[in-house]
Amino acid sequence: MYKKLGKIAFFLIFSLGLVSFGTKVQAQANNISSNNNKTNLLSANTAMSTSLQLNKDYVGDGYVQVRYSNSSDKRMKVSVKKDDRVYYYDFDGKGQYENYPLQMGNGKYIVTLLQNTQGKEYVEVEKWNIDAEIKDSSSVYSISNKVVNFDKAVETVSKAAALTEGISSDDKKVEVIYNYLISNVKYDYDKLNAVQAGYLPDIDSTVNSGKGICYDFSATFAGMLRSVGVPTKVVMGYSNNTKGYHAWNEVYLNGKWLVVDTSADSQAKEAGAKFSMYKISDNYQKEKEY
Repeated sequence: MYKKLGKIAFFLIFSLGLVSFGTKVQAQANNISSNNNKTNLLSANTAMSTSLQLNKDYVGDGYVQVRYSNSSDKRMKVSVKKDDRVYYYDFDGKGQYENYPLQMGNGKYIVTLLQNTQGKEYVEVEKWNIDAEIKDSSSVYSISNKVVNFDKAVETVSKAAALTEGISSDDKKVEVIYNYLISNVKYDYDKLNAVQAGYLPDIDSTVNSGKGICYDFSATFAGMLRSVGVPTKVVMGYSNNTKGYHAWNEVYLNGKWLVVDTSADSQAKEAGAKFSMYKISDNYQKEKEY
């Protein structure tokens, strides 16, 4: 059965995609209304499909899976909450398991499936409590998920495999894929001005078109590296080196997370400017990581 949310309306001005980047970027946060923004009780009368399932088998690896066949035309989301932090994701609802990371460390999580009722209002369909004890925190950043969807990027995964064939060192894998990306993908300023809320990168499209915004660069770099066994984060926030909301990466090498900014370096390379692959972490202020 669907459960009422009390008098809380979810104002999910949500964008996993960055609404715009560079000089014209405005950050769009995942917002939930406060007690000062209350609406009438939300309810739903449609019976819940028996296909709704939460798979906890991979909690120790840092993620859960949700499966549900959404027969309605209503948009759905999944929220992952721990303490006072929450991440919102679009949910496809096509009857297949979808991966959702537990990137906020060990502890108690609440995973909630939500369905849109009208406007920006969502009703709770189901809620699960998760007690996570993750064996290796870096494993969270090795899976395919909504932001780094390399399971569907067959061509790019094949390219990553070809580039790193015979290479056993993670350091070298990072270097080879980094050089490929900044040399073959250019920053897309037209897309920067046109990208819409809710945008998610298509890794194959980025590589095939040879252009993208910082979100595309970071998701593609992460997808390629994860596919060859190197844990990699997509990070969102602000950088002293760019204007506006930004996306970059952290790669896990020799027990440390190192900052890499492929979209900035692609532009620097094209301009003939000096740059280095690894950045000073103090110049980056993260807000979200996937």
